Amino acid sequence: MSKIIKVGLDLAKNVFQVHGADGAGRAVIRKKLRRAQVLAFFEELSPCVVAMEACGGAHYWGREIDKLGHEVRLIPPAYVKPFVKRQKNDAADAEAICEAAMRPTMRFVPIKREETQGAAMVFRVRELLIRSGRRRSTPFADIWPSSDRPCSRGGGAAEGDRDRSGQEVLPALRKDGSGACAQPSVPRNMAGPNLLAYVLTCKFDDHVPLYRQNEIFARMGADIPDTTLEDWCGGAMKTLVPLIEKIEAEIMSSDLLHADDTPIRVLDHSRKDKGLGKGVKQGRIWTYVRDQRPWAGQDPPGAVYYFSPDRKGEHPRKYLARSGGILQADAYTGFRDLYERRADGTAQFREAACWAHLRRDFHVVWTSDKSEIAREALDRIGKLYDIERRIAGQSAELRRAVRQEKSKPLVEAFRTWAERQLTRIPGKSDLAKVFLYWLGRWYSFCLFLDDGRMAIDNNPAERGMRSIGVGWSLCAPFVSGWKH
Repeated sequence: MSKIIKVGLDLAKNVFQVHGADGAGRAVIRKKLRRAQVLAFFEELSPCVVAMEACGGAHYWGREIDKLGHEVRLIPPAYVKPFVKRQKNDAADAEAICEAAMRPTMRFVPIKREETQGAAMVFRVRELLIRSGRRRSTPFADIWPSSDRPCSRGGGAAEGDRDRSGQEVLPALRKDGSGACAQPSVPRNMAGPNLLAYVLTCKFDDHVPLYRQNEIFARMGADIPDTTLEDWCGGAMKTLVPLIEKIEAEIMSSDLLHADDTPIRVLDHSRKDKGLGKGVKQGRIWTYVRDQRPWAGQDPPGAVYYFSPDRKGEHPRKYLARSGGILQADAYTGFRDLYERRADGTAQFREAACWAHLRRDFHVVWTSDKSEIAREALDRIGKLYDIERRIAGQSAELRRAVRQEKSKPLVEAFRTWAERQLTRIPGKSDLAKVFLYWLGRWYSFCLFLDDGRMAIDNNPAERGMRSIGVGWSLCAPFVSGWKH
């Protein structure tokens, strides 16, 4: 067997890969080693060059292998990647490391001492803590009142005081102007504002159900039952009701709204009470969005969310009872009553349809059977969106003028072409259904041409639902959904 001159070592958690080559670059050995076998292998090997990709673990192995008399070279991973000749696996990586180490112009990373690595780790941890603004205390450290706080021992804590561990007393426990301890942020609630903010953020923003938060707190040493967390959330929402109602009134008074809804899984405690275990029901989240940014409106964007136990049409009728104007939404039948003409000939809302939904339907047909007709329909809709991108952020007057000049002829030509295609395709086909859906709502699809404030689609509402659709599941008990 030829003498091994260079070895490429691919590191891993348990099984390492070795690739050894002679002076001519021919492979001499390809071998897998368990972690416990690595040092024994190099102890028996004649002194040679040992190359590895630079990483935290590589510095440790570099120090140990260097003690055995080998010359260790650490290579930045980016410099190794071009030498991988086939599909990425441990054997190919080890060979690439060995090949890269043979290059005379290759740049190597010096091996760090253990003390240097330890200092760098401490610095990085400190930097991350400073960047995130995270306190050394746990999120539940401000449960009110606490026997470990100066405030609870009678004297009250002044601004900037510190407790026995040296940490600054939390705002919930500082005294107010009268010299007494500040009261909890929610009546009849022992949780301080920081803990409440943590629980609400986990629930509504990070999508962590309360029963899981209970498990997380238990691991941290705090036994907070999920029923208690439910009470805290309910109390916090009641405290926030004045703010919620102001936001709701502001958004729902707009004469141009986007609407959408999505299903949501909700815990059903009635099954647990009957001894049937943890059950789930399907509820509904509704959103109504105001977004004037596309036409440079003065009002800031905002959204209102409502919860309902089902998708009956009575819910949007209740939420929109005091609103009117233009409603941009999908073709949900629950909105139909809102568009009906009243005795005086007026309607509460004018229906604005969504071109994104139409485009999506054509795309489904095209992906299923590669229909050339569906492909052309997509191209025609794409031209409308090209115009919309050019007028985004412009005034409503300019947007209307451009649409009348550029978009309206395209839409009318699209209709003429669509009616012609209907005579060529089966009447019960999926493609025909899409055409009939569109032509049956022709006025609603054309409404954006006459009003520069309107968007071409309902994407603002769909974007408002994105975080809910991605992450919300098993949220609150079924009876405790709040509008927010």
